[in-house]
Amino acid sequence: MATKVIKGGTIIAADRTYKADVLIEGDIIAQIGTDLSGDEIIDATGCYLMPGGIDPHTHLEMPFMGTHSSDDFDTGTAAALAGGTTMVVDFVLPGADGLLAALQDWFQKAGKARTDYSFHMAITGWNKQIFDEMPKVVERGINTFKHFMAYKGALMVDDDEMFASFTRCAEIGAMPLVHAENGDVVAHLQQKLLAEGNNGPEAHGYSRPPEVEGEAANRAIMIADQAGVPLYIVHVSCEQAHEAIRRARQKGMRVYGEPLVQHLTLDESEYKNKDWDYAARRVMSPPFRDKSHQDGLWAGLASGSLQVVATDHCAFTTEQKRFGVGDFTKIPNGTGGLEDRMPVLWTRGVRTGRLTPNEFVAVTSTNIARILNIYPRKGAILPGSDADIVIWDPEASKVISAKTQKSAIDYNVFEGIEVTGLPRITLSRGQIAYKDGEVLAPTGSGRFVEREANAPANRALSTWKELTAPRKVERDPKNIPAGAQSMPNATPKNVIDVKDLSLVFQTNDGPVNALSNINLAVNGGEFVSFIGPSGCGKTTLLRVIADLEQPTSGTISVNSMTPSEARQNRAYGYVFQAAALYPWRTIGGNISLPLEVMSVPKAERASRIAKNLELVNLAGFEKKFPWQLSGGMQQRASIARALSFDPDMLLMDEPFGALDEIVRDHLNEELLKLWAKTQKTVIFVTHSIPEAVFLSTKIVVMSPRPGRIHEIIDCNLGTERTLDIRETPEFLEIAHRVREGLRHGHSYDE
Repeated sequence: MATKVIKGGTIIAADRTYKADVLIEGDIIAQIGTDLSGDEIIDATGCYLMPGGIDPHTHLEMPFMGTHSSDDFDTGTAAALAGGTTMVVDFVLPGADGLLAALQDWFQKAGKARTDYSFHMAITGWNKQIFDEMPKVVERGINTFKHFMAYKGALMVDDDEMFASFTRCAEIGAMPLVHAENGDVVAHLQQKLLAEGNNGPEAHGYSRPPEVEGEAANRAIMIADQAGVPLYIVHVSCEQAHEAIRRARQKGMRVYGEPLVQHLTLDESEYKNKDWDYAARRVMSPPFRDKSHQDGLWAGLASGSLQVVATDHCAFTTEQKRFGVGDFTKIPNGTGGLEDRMPVLWTRGVRTGRLTPNEFVAVTSTNIARILNIYPRKGAILPGSDADIVIWDPEASKVISAKTQKSAIDYNVFEGIEVTGLPRITLSRGQIAYKDGEVLAPTGSGRFVEREANAPANRALSTWKELTAPRKVERDPKNIPAGAQSMPNATPKNVIDVKDLSLVFQTNDGPVNALSNINLAVNGGEFVSFIGPSGCGKTTLLRVIADLEQPTSGTISVNSMTPSEARQNRAYGYVFQAAALYPWRTIGGNISLPLEVMSVPKAERASRIAKNLELVNLAGFEKKFPWQLSGGMQQRASIARALSFDPDMLLMDEPFGALDEIVRDHLNEELLKLWAKTQKTVIFVTHSIPEAVFLSTKIVVMSPRPGRIHEIIDCNLGTERTLDIRETPEFLEIAHRVREGLRHGHSYDE
């Protein structure tokens, strides 16, 4: 394998500076030392050797406002190499076909890249498909998801959608990104300005004041904290947003801030230019700010409260910008910057003393690689790292001009600025990709860089959140005030009356007798358990009561109504064997669903949700998603949902059957408390004899198919029960009777 040696240069890392040679074998840095030899010598005398730049924020060939950004992955990455950047991270914007379909489109676009590349995935809405596809995106090597808090009616997501996505990110080990601007306020200000006749490019800045960015940054930080996930805020342009990040980091929150080189060096006076084209070319979001914000951004980079510098390279030609003549809201947002980021930052940062050379490397490469979980493959000059190296001449100068740039746009927002400090040679994975003004890397030579999930910040935050999560205080029943679990007094009125009921299923193999000659009366306020061997028709009988199955013969009344009338009048709530919660809805949203169907007003829905969550001991969990709760907690949430419209009875089909014994015991106690408070009639299907005896006032013992009632056993165990009652002779006697009833019923029918 051919080797290269870079000799005579000074290595600048994020944490130290030293003179050394660098030996490259193929794509990889093989050795760092002195007097190294190789097949090809690259002279770096008088130059610095720095890790190739990584731009974490680009939009190449991006659809936006009815057009596409003018730089594709060919011209955009050529500009990057000319500026010392060897990797870009672009944004995938999904359409109606979902995340994976959009990702495939972006892979096709990126086939022209001359640098290595990776992607962030945008979340522009919320539904089950997005929920399901996010882990698959992570499997494809993408560990970040972008959320727009701006662009109302297009890309913007609301707080509920953002919290759902952030929580999903926490679950799959990914990190959310946000464009932090209050889209609702921006939309209002835009319409107000247009109505007043203020329609030029300068109005763009007026419509997006620093306050809307600061508010959104604070809101995103709070949502991320509650979701238990790190947060990356893109294009931080003002002190209000920076202050939110600084304050969060001081509290130990994992929040990262990304200013752009444009916001560090250009200001809002650019929009006051009398030339409409000049001003419109500089329209981007957030807009350029008053110069007073720049000192704080530079200080943030030096102190570490801001970690990276990007470009948000999203270039539109002058002709495309003219779409907004007469209406500033139609000016495509975005500027260039890939070729200029590192020279401008070196000139305005290192050469002015705002940044050290090491800090420059940190904010243009190393910190980015660490945050995106690709360090030390990228962002480092170390043995084993990719040989992405820029040979930087600190004394080389040029005047920035659109006439000499590699980008496809016809202007440059940094036009006329003289920069000192330029790449002499840029190596991408060991190959000379740029040298002395010429891009040498062929179109399509770039590679996709996979980024693993569960970066160190994710792992640390997950551990902390687990240790500090709310935990219920477990108390000895002896320390619970007497009567807290007392059994309600039964109301004598029959609420369920079944007479001579039979059910025959017709199958391809002939008729199957599921139920035969069932007669049963249930009083209001009773807790009745159905127990029997598998296939005896317990669940089938419950489904007949619920009008989910139709009997072949016999009659049944529920609250003096037919089962169909009872269902239409919502006389009962049904709890299934599985919790059956919608994963894309919060716990509160799941409980709200039947109320929404009933058109219950929002305020009343909120009241009922709070009341029922308190009943099942889940107060404070309404903003959580099902996957954040244990199996037992999910079943309690499903009970709360069944209670949401205040039915007269609960029909429960083995709701605790899949849970371990400890959790099951706990939920049995919780269910007794709930029953005591609500005075509901409960019909409960179970396979467990101890569970049936502990919970019930009456146990219906069923025999095998065709299902018949073998025996009805009263549970006269008093009005107060704790788990200790299971050791009493009275309890054991009833359990013995149930067991004998099951055995004799089974033997008789066989």
